[in-house]
Amino acid sequence: MNKSNYAYYISHSSSVNYLNTRFEDASPSKLFYDTLIIDNRITIDTFHVQQSNHKISIGTSDYTNSGERRKLMYSLSLLNQNNSILQYYKKLDQLFYYTLQKNNYVNNISQFSLGYLMKSWSSQITGAYTLTGYNKGDANLQLTSLYAVRDTLGKAKHKLFASAEFSSKRPEYFRSFYTSNSFLWNNEFKKQQSASFTLNYYHTKIKLRAEAALHIINNFLYYDTLSVSRQTNSAISVSSFLLNKDFSLGHFHLNNRILFQHVSDKYYLRLPDLMLRHSLYYENYLFKKALVSFCI
Repeated sequence: MNKSNYAYYISHSSSVNYLNTRFEDASPSKLFYDTLIIDNRITIDTFHVQQSNHKISIGTSDYTNSGERRKLMYSLSLLNQNNSILQYYKKLDQLFYYTLQKNNYVNNISQFSLGYLMKSWSSQITGAYTLTGYNKGDANLQLTSLYAVRDTLGKAKHKLFASAEFSSKRPEYFRSFYTSNSFLWNNEFKKQQSASFTLNYYHTKIKLRAEAALHIINNFLYYDTLSVSRQTNSAISVSSFLLNKDFSLGHFHLNNRILFQHVSDKYYLRLPDLMLRHSLYYENYLFKKALVSFCI
């Protein structure tokens, strides 16, 4: 259904996602694990999740019946998320996998979106809240705003983008519960909470982009030196500054990206202080609309 042909719409969508995680320990030992479920032979332990999503939405289209661009737009959705989990292992000296555990849980998630659009300014707020299921109580809220300075012809010369996002999320199922031949844990982790703030500026004529961002994470989940899931008791902050400048000379192009980062506690989260990316390439049309690029 083409939403733009109607003032309002009702839609349904379905999707299937797969997650596969593999654990392997060449020498399981009771000195490390509290319990060896079967024996201490070398095994490959795997964790599979099949996620089926069904979503029903109602809302306004981008245009009114008269064909005018709508200023105020909204949507409401209900997402049914069915998660089927298989945990099994395979001994290296055998051909077949053995199923250890099967689990299933359903999340029902409510979602909303509200947007306001004008000639030079637009804003949107989106949110989601999990009503039932393993992730009950998970929440996400995002606010975005875009302002453009236009010339006499209506083209944007400068663009200023700002966003803020807040979330509270229970850790993935396999981080909390896992049982197999060589691995066993039952963690009572707290919800991981985060807040992110971004300010972005773009100059369309000289193709210059500058961005400053701040991310704050509480109850951060990480893997320790023994590859075991742990959770911090204090907040971790990540501040960053990005510069992006593209140059063009004839058919030659040079794209440059510089990223500065600072982490408040690098013991738990290791990120590089400086990242550079440069792309030099030649681009031209050989005939008609056949575009060819050569990159270095």
